[in-house]
Amino acid sequence: MSQHGLNIRNLTNEEEAILKELPAFVIYDKFNNTGDTSKYNRSCETVEPNIGEFKNLCAKFLYNIENLPKNDWNNHNMYSTYLYYWVFHEINKISIANPKKINPSDVNRFVNIGNALYNDLYHGTFIKEFNFDLDELKEQKYLYDYFENFNALNKITCPHSKSRAYYKYVDFINKFYTKKIQEKQCCIGDRYCEHYFDCDNKYNPKNLFYKLKCGPQVDTLKWKQRHLTSRRYREGNGNDNEHHATLETDEYGNPLNSLTFSRILEGISSNSKYGVLRIGALVTLTLGIIYFFYVKYKSSTRKSKLLKEELERDSIMDSNYEMNMDELSEYSLEDENENEDEHFGAPNRNLYFAYSPS
Repeated sequence: MSQHGLNIRNLTNEEEAILKELPAFVIYDKFNNTGDTSKYNRSCETVEPNIGEFKNLCAKFLYNIENLPKNDWNNHNMYSTYLYYWVFHEINKISIANPKKINPSDVNRFVNIGNALYNDLYHGTFIKEFNFDLDELKEQKYLYDYFENFNALNKITCPHSKSRAYYKYVDFINKFYTKKIQEKQCCIGDRYCEHYFDCDNKYNPKNLFYKLKCGPQVDTLKWKQRHLTSRRYREGNGNDNEHHATLETDEYGNPLNSLTFSRILEGISSNSKYGVLRIGALVTLTLGIIYFFYVKYKSSTRKSKLLKEELERDSIMDSNYEMNMDELSEYSLEDENENEDEHFGAPNRNLYFAYSPS
């Protein structure tokens, strides 16, 4: 367990194979696949314990030291850092495979052999200080690799065959990154910066989640792009606009409403046959409702028309009756009262890197 309390294990061969196209892993692959290393066997004879893998690693280590860039000092330093993390990572793997056989004095002897060759070639010391906390070195390596791989990961667009694997890789790195931030281990100026950690927020792993977690989030990004560049949003500046609404978001900032809509579309398009049937049923239902109200309207109109005609007939009859009564009035008795008129009313809503000690 590292000093941060994280249980981490080495990557399996399958996991490394998935990540091998990233810049850091390309370099590590070169360190592993060296040419002929037999000329270094004598220098590594004193390496203990007598484990074949350990002696072979010593020979590879010396080979890679001799083949560091010689004419470009910046490149030399970069490859030296990679080599530093690579060799301790390999020592750790051998140590796990051979428990209680490799002790600190063995590692110290191994380092001294490498330092001797480096001093002969470049007049300096390759490893000045060595921390025997291999898990801590492993954390540093993973963070260093992440920052070196960031630009390549940031260029990935969906769909991508390895986006899910890369997403899980970044999600794993986020645990180390977050702990560094929470422990306030950010540097103040280059003088105090750890070479394996960059505090610039642009490297925050969460910035890569949108790119690497393909699926509904792709639609979310398109929605965001359309929304943020729309005339309505620009005129309202995204705030204090009568059309502006605050969206609920998930832990990665994805609008929940947009995600829900995307999932509906995804569900429809996942099976074209059933998608067509659903759309057809929806259209039929809509037309049926429209037809129902249309028939009801026509029926109501017809009833109103008939009632109007009936009232007109009654009115005519009353009028005729009155006319007849007027004509007969001259024959009525003087004390006879006139008849009164009668009125009639008619009645609405993931390759996961879980690291634990072996």
